[in-house]
Amino acid sequence: MRCDVRGFRLAALGLTMCFLTPAVLDAAQPWGTVAKPGDSAVGSNVVITLDAGQRPQAGDQLQIYFVVPGIEVEAEVATARVTQVDGNQVTAQVLSASGKIAVGHPVRRSGGGIVQAPEPPGGAAAPVSPGASEESTSKPHLGLAIRPVNTVDAKRLKLKEQAGLVVEGIWPGRPGGAAGIQLDDVILKLNLEPVNQVPELIAIVQKGVAGERMVVELVREGQPQTVTVRLENKPDDLQNQIRRMAEEGQGWAQHVLAHTHWKNRQSRRDRVEAAKWFLKAAESGYPGSMEMLASMYFEGRGVDQDYKEASRWYLEAARRGLAFSQYRLGYIISEGLYYARDDAQAARWYRKAADQGHANSWTSLGLLYEHGRGVEQDVRKAADMYRRASELGDLWGTTNLATFYRDGKGVDKNPTRAIELFGQAIQKKFTPAMTRLGLMYEHGTGVKQDFAQAVRWYRQAAELGSAEGQAFLGTMFGHGRGVPKNPKLAVKLYRQAAKAGHMAAQNNLGWAYQSGDGVAKDHHQANRWFRKSAEAGNAQAQVNLGINLHNGWVADKDLKEASRWFQKAAEQGHVHGENNYGLALLNGSGIPKNPTEAVRWFRKAADRGLADAQVNLAGAYYEGNGVAKNYRQAYEWSMKAAKQGHVTGEMNVGILISEGQGVGKNYQIAMQWLRRAADKGSAGAQNSIGWMYQNGHGVPKDRQEAIAWYLMAAENGNETAKQNLRNLGVDPDR
Repeated sequence: MRCDVRGFRLAALGLTMCFLTPAVLDAAQPWGTVAKPGDSAVGSNVVITLDAGQRPQAGDQLQIYFVVPGIEVEAEVATARVTQVDGNQVTAQVLSASGKIAVGHPVRRSGGGIVQAPEPPGGAAAPVSPGASEESTSKPHLGLAIRPVNTVDAKRLKLKEQAGLVVEGIWPGRPGGAAGIQLDDVILKLNLEPVNQVPELIAIVQKGVAGERMVVELVREGQPQTVTVRLENKPDDLQNQIRRMAEEGQGWAQHVLAHTHWKNRQSRRDRVEAAKWFLKAAESGYPGSMEMLASMYFEGRGVDQDYKEASRWYLEAARRGLAFSQYRLGYIISEGLYYARDDAQAARWYRKAADQGHANSWTSLGLLYEHGRGVEQDVRKAADMYRRASELGDLWGTTNLATFYRDGKGVDKNPTRAIELFGQAIQKKFTPAMTRLGLMYEHGTGVKQDFAQAVRWYRQAAELGSAEGQAFLGTMFGHGRGVPKNPKLAVKLYRQAAKAGHMAAQNNLGWAYQSGDGVAKDHHQANRWFRKSAEAGNAQAQVNLGINLHNGWVADKDLKEASRWFQKAAEQGHVHGENNYGLALLNGSGIPKNPTEAVRWFRKAADRGLADAQVNLAGAYYEGNGVAKNYRQAYEWSMKAAKQGHVTGEMNVGILISEGQGVGKNYQIAMQWLRRAADKGSAGAQNSIGWMYQNGHGVPKDRQEAIAWYLMAAENGNETAKQNLRNLGVDPDR
């Protein structure tokens, strides 16, 4: 049998899903104020009135804060994401909060004009400083630096529950210190009112006046205590005193001074000064400054981006129980940005943050369980984690949970529930939910297939700037699904998404240049885009780049490099990558021959139904190449390919049956399979039919019919047919 395996070829155009990272917009001066506050719970909504000329977009992240009287230091109250814009009214969803959101609180876009490093699905709100100096929030004051108790504090300070505010700094001689309050005291109530967030305590103090006495209920070393504090007004030269105490090494004062400069971070000098004082406060042991400094290094704001320094300070803050730092540290470890990638360790940090109610961490932890990274794969646990994240307002959690309901993964399949959840995220202009709902309609998953509906959602996502939406909409125009076919518009959409880094769009743009569909054919441009996508990890592009390198369609052939890319695709489970890498190993294409390993890769792809690989595996069994010779296995694998209409599989089945190899000999049935392949242009099958007529196997012996089939095969380049003609005294080149 001549196996006549199919060689390297371009695989079909395809899209793969990937998560997008929203860009962080330029910071601006305050451009609005809170008009209708929510309850400050994560996931609640606040309404903001815009100043004239401001126009944010859905998805923009906001910072809600207030300015400390006297020293003009900002204290962040919450971060939120814009979900709806209606004239000069904006609705935003709370992502994280350190206190109550009040009417009149100023609002602006968060970020400093630097595009953040990629985040895992779910993204991350800007870190909220976990503590603040109470000095900076009202005219009467206690003179304390405080922050909410976290899980580490609760264990360290022997608390019965995670509640209250821990004292991190004391201004000597001011009300709190004069009353005997000590470091690590945990304030539970002020004037009988529970206080769990810094702004709650500030609001109570603001109601008082200088000279008034307030009762503080606290826990010290696990024991309840009560002290009475006499309020005093802040000194007139508060800012100078803060700077002096900062220079004396008091961490909480250094933290406040750092925020003073951070408020004016549009100035390079202030960004540098902010980093300087955050560093000093961090070195003094102030967790809030550790987190802020880590974020500056992580994002390259005020300092050069440095994942090593970011990791160092996130670790210090994470060990002190700060949830955002625990989350970000988990991400750094999971992505291998500084530490060696270790998903099990990342999962431990995500869990610590998640247990404190950090929504993004529930989503990230869910992803690890979904894919079995660092933990035992458990899609039911993943579904539960996405549900927890969704309940806390994380839109990625909502979208991933909807996808599980769509596909029946980890939960009972429920298309109606999937659409409902997608709708919740779509109402907040979350584009990944739009594209996934579009996929649901495009493929008819749980709903009637509807290309027009798919186009609707892809278009809406694309118009909001989603690279994924642009890429998917491009495929609809490229294939004419739900819209008139328009290859030029498809290329335009691919290009928009490709420039934004969308791997599948880069591959598709490369394919357009390769095929000349919608753009002038250009192998160099095709190779350029295939390489961008391949280097980003797209397996389809890795296969296509390998094909170009193997065939020398752009420059000289580079079989070694081609095999390297096939191997990368194979290791990602891409069936054509598995098959092509198997061929490279079988033939020694730029790499040492290894038939045994080749068979292993052929089998992987063959088991998943790739007809090319089934034919190649059959050939290995027929020849005994890399595996013991076994005609029965050769027949069975050839038949699997033949039943899929694979022309070489059909030919091989016909030859095996005609020879009685691995199956009973039957010339009539053999002829049926050979004719199927011959009608599709198989020169090998045409030659075999000529041989059947020449020898009268299954058909009457007929020299002229044999010559006719041999000539047909010879014209198609079959050398065996040419020799058969010469044996019959016929010139194959006549």
